[in-house]
This record gives sequence, C-alpha cells and structure tokens, in this order.
Amino acid sequence: MKSALLITLLISVALGQVIEATIAVDPQPLQLLWNHQHSKVFCTCVQRGRLAVVDVATNMLERLVVVGARPAALLYDSITDRLLCANSYDSTVMVIDANTYEIIDTLYPGLSPSGLARNLNWRRLYVVSYEADQLVIYDDTTFRLISLLPTGDGPIAVFWHPTRDKIYCLNELDCNISIFDGRNHGLLGRVGTGMLPSNMWWDPVLDQLWVSNNGTDSLTVISCSNDAVIDSVPVGIGPSYLAYHAGNRKLYVSNFGSATVSRIDLNTRRVDHTIPVGYLPGALLVDSTNNRLYVCVEGDDVVRVIDCPTGSIVRTLETGNQPIALAWNPVQQKVYVANHLSNTLSIIKTTVDVNDNSGSFLAYLETGLRPYPNPFRSTVRLNLSSPRLTSISIRNALGKLVQVITAVGGSATWDGRDRNGKSVPAGIYFVTCEPGHYAAIVVREH
Repeated sequence: MKSALLITLLISVALGQVIEATIAVDPQPLQLLWNHQHSKVFCTCVQRGRLAVVDVATNMLERLVVVGARPAALLYDSITDRLLCANSYDSTVMVIDANTYEIIDTLYPGLSPSGLARNLNWRRLYVVSYEADQLVIYDDTTFRLISLLPTGDGPIAVFWHPTRDKIYCLNELDCNISIFDGRNHGLLGRVGTGMLPSNMWWDPVLDQLWVSNNGTDSLTVISCSNDAVIDSVPVGIGPSYLAYHAGNRKLYVSNFGSATVSRIDLNTRRVDHTIPVGYLPGALLVDSTNNRLYVCVEGDDVVRVIDCPTGSIVRTLETGNQPIALAWNPVQQKVYVANHLSNTLSIIKTTVDVNDNSGSFLAYLETGLRPYPNPFRSTVRLNLSSPRLTSISIRNALGKLVQVITAVGGSATWDGRDRNGKSVPAGIYFVTCEPGHYAAIVVREH
C-alpha cells in the first residue's frame, strides 16, 4: 500500500493534475468539434439525438440541442456562422445557427448521411449518403439542391481538394475512391484502395492522399496529381484513425486489432516505430506544440499520452468508460475526450514537464536517490545518500512493478531489464526505495 501511494504521489507531483474537469453530457457521446469563434466544444450524443454545447471558459455544459436520430458528423461553416449536423438514422442534415442554436433548415440528402465537406471556391456543401450510395451537392448559402451523383457502394467520407478543386468520396464497400470535378461535378475516375477503407488524410506537402484499410492492414498512398496509387504501406491489424505531426513529418495510425499505434515517416513512406498502447486503440490527436500524441484506448478505458520523438508512453489517464473521440483546443492547450459509455466529457489540461539543463525530462522528489545518467540507454546507476542496504522497486508508467534490485554500499545499477530478464522499452520509470521512501523518475531512451 505504501508503494502504491508513493507512486501515485510521485506521478501527481511530477506530472501535475492533467484531468481538469469531467462533465456529464447526454448518453453515448460520439463526435467532438472545438469551435474557436464561439469558444465552445460541440459533442454529438447519439442515444437521444442531441448536441451538447460546452463552454470552454467555464468547463460547463451550456445546453443540449435536439438535432435528430443518431447524429454522426459535424461541420462548422465560419462564413455563414452555421453548424451542420448529419443524422444517420433519420437521414437528415440539420443546419444550426451557431449563436442561437436554432434549427434554420433541414436537408434530406438520402439514407444514412455519413460525411460532410465544403468547397470554398464555388460555395458548395457536399454530403455523402452511405446507404443511398450518392454524393449530394448543395449551395452552402441557400442550401438549394444542385446535384445528385452516384458514388460507389457505401461512401463513408468526402474530401474536397483545395488546390486541385476535386472531390474525393471514400467508398467502404466498393474499396475505392470516386473522384469528381469540383466545378462541373463530372466523374474524373475511380482509384482502388485496400479492403474496407475507413479513413483518409491529405498530405499538403507532397500532395498525397493516405487511406487506412481496415480489412487489409495497410495504408494506400495516392498521388493527387494523377490520382494513381503510388504505394501500399503495411501497418498493424485493423488500421483506422490517422493523425499528422507537422513538426516531424510523421503520420500516426491506430491499429484497432493489434493494440498498437504505427508511426510512419512520410518521406520514406515506411513504419519507423510501433507503439503498444493497449486493447482496442481508436481516435488519435497530435499536440504538435508539446510533442504529444493522445490515443483513445477504448478497451482499457484510458487515454494514453505518447512522447512523439521517443514513441514512449508518458502518461495514462483514466478519463471514463470507452473514450471514443478527441478534440484539441490550441488556444487554452486543452484536450477534450468523449467517453461513450460513461456519458461524460473529460477535459485534459496539458502541463509542462520538468526539465534539466540539457532539456531532457528529469524530476526528483527526494534528494536521497540520484539516478545517473538520466535519461539512460543501457544502464543507470542509482546513488543513495545513505549506505544502508536498501531494496529498490522500479515501476513503469502504468504503475506495474517491473524490477526489484538491491543497493549495497549506497548505490545500485539497473541494466534496463525486467524480472524476466527482458529489456524494457523506452519510457518513464518510477523508482522508490525502502527504507527511507526516497523516490525518483528515470527515463530510458531508445
């Protein structure tokens, strides 16, 4: 009990209280959208068909807006100051005034609308309908219906290319992408993906479209200049969500079936690191300012926080049951987490790590235990202020005991191995010793 308490205290002091608030919302929150113009977070709640509005200044639930049956996708139009909400069960798209939250129009794009996008050149709203297999085009000011275009089977997402003025519709069941001209809406072609494509992301630097293929455990890379497949990148089992780190040109993908996150170097188009994160990882979010990746681990009911340069888990946050969605507030440096089964929204306040003069992570709680070098690669020496025979416990970032060593004559050396003789991965480790209750944090690098 003393050890567990000491570890909890150590984490709290060294890393800070990062969960700032937990807000009760409507049952089964599903999607999040942070809105800078109004300083609000919008959260779709699917069971009762309502939209939760959270004030980010007060961390309070402001109101619940009735929007439709199973709201699935959100889009904010900053020009008209309207919020659009696609409801998959009643096949509607609600147009909401972002100031009064009144429903000012209702669109009927076909069965199960699943994705929204806007064309800023021609002021168009795009809606893909999953069961109707079509792309519906509206004037995004008057919402006049302009065109109905057949896509492939099961379109789940739509993307408008801002420089090439093309529309990409991702067809889950046909395993391809339908491409249309943004001006005259003509079909430009189709390009195949892997099986069961689930998400797509556009790389503006290399002008490439990346598609995660849940059924073939790979990412398809498409050149937007000629809409040809240029590569297929193998990742883990069941890749789903994608997140981009602009600072180091890395793409992260959560592998739902293999309990990992793959980190891809966008210059080489190859996985350069695989991160074990836990059971059923889903939504991802990159905080490029603090070099952190947030991962919803749905099966473990936690959010893992990963250091992007090292790929190591630095924090584990118990936000609620089945964390399913994330949103980033760059102004206040906050992360919002929708917890699907506990009907809550958690707010994570990012903190600044303690650093030594070299800029490496380092924190001491007591002067009685001095690790050197810290960070370390192969071995770390643990020097005690007392020469007494002392038992030293080493735990990982989850609080799990990985090794126990004995200090003789006031010092001990840890070779970075666990009790089974296996080398432990890079990351943060918490060191405590008895007697004396000295504590320290050591960091293992790659």
